[in-house]
Amino acid sequence: ASAPPAMISSFDDNILRIAKQVAPDISRGFIVERLPRAWRRIADAVGCVSIHGHQRHLTAAGIGRVKEAGLLMAAWSTDDADRALTLWDWGVDCVLTGAPAVIDSAWKSRQSNTKRKR
Repeated sequence: ASAPPAMISSFDDNILRIAKQVAPDISRGFIVERLPRAWRRIADAVGCVSIHGHQRHLTAAGIGRVKEAGLLMAAWSTDDADRALTLWDWGVDCVLTGAPAVIDSAWKSRQSNTKRKR
């Protein structure tokens, strides 16, 4: 199996600007505690492909705005299966966790239930 592509992610948009200059072929992600008002301007300026938001502060509406802008949305960090399922229902692309077995089981259960509904 091949490794996933590399990504540089940071809370600091200045680091992401530098990364864009020195490693333009490596994807960039902007990490936020809460989605700031200027998230879109910052993401555009540093060429981000994703926003990584603290799961505690994410909302369906905020995730929707990020997705409508054509960006990926990652949620960090939850070890709670129900919270991960809610985040996926809201549209996140990735859930970061310290309990991969718990989250993997929730994902597989969700996928299995989705297939049964078809």
